[in-house]
Amino acid sequence: MMPSIQLFAVVVLYKTAPHDSISVTSLQKAIDQLPAASGKVEVLLYNNTPGPSQVDPSSLPAHVRYESSGKNLGLAPAYNRALELAEGGGSQWLLTLDQDTVLPVEFLERLFVHIERLGRAESIAAVLPHVVAQGTKLSPTRYVLGAVRRPYPGDFNGIAGPHTFAFNSGATLRIAALREIGGYDPRFWLDYSDFSLFRHLEKRGKRFFIGGDIEVEHGFSMFDRVPKITPERYSNIVSAGSAFWDMEMNTLAGLDHTARLAFRYFKHLGRRGNPAFRKTTLNMLKKRLFHSKAYRIREWERENAVKG
Repeated sequence: MMPSIQLFAVVVLYKTAPHDSISVTSLQKAIDQLPAASGKVEVLLYNNTPGPSQVDPSSLPAHVRYESSGKNLGLAPAYNRALELAEGGGSQWLLTLDQDTVLPVEFLERLFVHIERLGRAESIAAVLPHVVAQGTKLSPTRYVLGAVRRPYPGDFNGIAGPHTFAFNSGATLRIAALREIGGYDPRFWLDYSDFSLFRHLEKRGKRFFIGGDIEVEHGFSMFDRVPKITPERYSNIVSAGSAFWDMEMNTLAGLDHTARLAFRYFKHLGRRGNPAFRKTTLNMLKKRLFHSKAYRIREWERENAVKG
């Protein structure tokens, strides 16, 4: 007899061994805590570290599958590969994780309670935890009037409102809904892959459930720009963010995004740091002030195609 809930979890690794990833170790603890009758959990460890893999797959538990890309493909290809495997194995839900998210030991138990209750509500495409980092609430958030960012209260439990976005890491997604939108957009291969995903789901009429009893701690690299964020990564964050705002958000949101870039540039001026960050911000600010939205989107798609 098949378990009532089949969950497929994916952890994307980058220059980190599985045993050094807090996501991997905390996920395994949550699996060990889960009563066998509750359901079945399979795991994919997807390694984006460039070069030959140093991991011996035979050393991993039987329910863990390991794949190495040999290069940094980002998040979208890894999550789309997990979607393919999950669907092929009959799972109904996909849990996406990066390598730096701490799951509470009761995470899966609480998640399965919500999934069991929402299982037949096909319009609910995701179960989302509250995500915090260093005491700051990060996800999920909503955009009032489609433009003004407001985090959900930490005790919010229920169906999220319109214009809601959440981090990839910790989100549990209905596989049928992911298939409706064709999975993750490969153009947003790394940064803003989550924003793009939730926007496409919402445009298909999907809703999201926020579990008020689930909180995860996330290692958010933007809190520690050096050395975690390289100038190249920062450039991708800025360009992908501008492209997303141009393609998917309204005019008011676009103006707000431009104003935030200007504020960030002036903050750069008051800091001692790598001038590459300041230059990247200034260049994007100029694009948003002096070039059309259509031009910016075309240029971003052209650059993205070259990278691919």
